[in-house]
Amino acid sequence: MNQTLAGALATFVGAAVWGLIWFPVYHIESMGLTGLWSIVFIQPAAVVAAFVALVYVRELAELRKFDNWLVGASMGLSTMLYFSGILLSDVVRVIFLFYTLPVWAILWNAVFFRIKPTATQYVVIVIALVGLWLFLTGGEAIAPLPSNLGDWCGLTAGAMWGLGLTLLENKPGTSAKATSFTAFLFAFSFAAIVCIFFAEPKFSALPTEVLAAAIPMAVAVGLLLQFPTMLLVIWGGQRLSAPTASLITMSELLAATVSASLILGNSLNIVSWIGGGIIVLAAIVDIMGQQRSAAGVAS
Repeated sequence: MNQTLAGALATFVGAAVWGLIWFPVYHIESMGLTGLWSIVFIQPAAVVAAFVALVYVRELAELRKFDNWLVGASMGLSTMLYFSGILLSDVVRVIFLFYTLPVWAILWNAVFFRIKPTATQYVVIVIALVGLWLFLTGGEAIAPLPSNLGDWCGLTAGAMWGLGLTLLENKPGTSAKATSFTAFLFAFSFAAIVCIFFAEPKFSALPTEVLAAAIPMAVAVGLLLQFPTMLLVIWGGQRLSAPTASLITMSELLAATVSASLILGNSLNIVSWIGGGIIVLAAIVDIMGQQRSAAGVAS
């Protein structure tokens, strides 16, 4: 198997498994570890695994670089918001809202790095906004506003992940392994802050029997799902062009929407589904535009 095919397979599997991670998170919450407490207990195992990986490849010095922490902060906040969204709202809605991230990446590039959007990217923004309007309103309202806190979390998670991708693109000195470690660490920190100061119940109110049953499951999710899927996506992405990797990563969207629809039922009307499809179309148009630009530069 050549490196390109291996990279594509790793990216596809990693993203698809990530698209299914909502299910064990739901299960942990059903065991009594409610709200963001499940996220607080999932992250440490991933943090430890990522740190061990850094030690193994002798890249601990990468943690001295500010850019690795900056990217990690953005992606860690995105991870916390993503998990919050799927716990507070409909999984399918949150996934589609998250995939407005190509629009956010275009905007972040323009704001922070003075990279003027191309004609194709303006088209992407228009398409995505039309899709977002249809998706959020379902054809039943004029104002395209998220309907609950979970929707806002999904939308903001896409914005923060788009910021992280923008920083990675424009700061080539970042380390994928170090960024994974800092992202897990920040996801834990942000979730812990929310739980300590805002969430109910407080940790002291969680029954001992709930902790005894749910914490091992949370550790298993962090160690056996979150960490290895991140490694697969990173390892695969290093062997593919960015546009190709982005397109294959959308297997997450397919896995999440199909599994959530089958297990939880479809809570979206036909107009919302059309809007979600248009959001996906915007992402594909953006990726195709990147591929044409890359081909033009290569020639």
